[in-house]
Amino acid sequence: MREMQKYNKAEIKIFRLIGEFVYSFEKMLSAVKYYIVEYCKTRGLRDDVLIEILLHDSTAKPLLEYFKAIVLHDFSSKPTSTSDLEDYKELWKDIDSAISLRNDIVHAYWYTDFRYSDDEKTIFQIKASKKKVRSTGLQDVMGTFDASKIKQLKESILENYRITNLVHSSWFHFKNGRDFNFIYEIDE
Repeated sequence: MREMQKYNKAEIKIFRLIGEFVYSFEKMLSAVKYYIVEYCKTRGLRDDVLIEILLHDSTAKPLLEYFKAIVLHDFSSKPTSTSDLEDYKELWKDIDSAISLRNDIVHAYWYTDFRYSDDEKTIFQIKASKKKVRSTGLQDVMGTFDASKIKQLKESILENYRITNLVHSSWFHFKNGRDFNFIYEIDE
């Protein structure tokens, strides 16, 4: 019975972390969407509802592409330092990594592997199976959720919040005509 209680606590801990990761990811996407909406409003599209209609069913990848297109369009229309563009490219890579991790987590097959040790204690492992085709063939990219994976997931949650703050900060700096790299360096 004691082993089952340990299992239940571990399972709850991991699923809470997954929920927190998804929440932090959605906050990040909300920041990207906010940037897009606010940018559209600076270009004469004043109706928030109309903008929301255009964006309402956009998933993460298209929102990232819209974000990139807006920034690149703006960079092409006025003189800006190349370091600013490099900072945005780094931000886009961070967002793209978060999108990949989110997809791996949400679309994985989650299960618990029970085994018995030599002394007949129940050993359990929470696992997630998510297959991807690599150059060497089909590989599982998730695996067992041990202490190191839990730590990585916690770090990813913090990274999502950092990216969210960067997107909001980049909008503030864009709106006020300031360099983006200034804020990116502060948040490093």
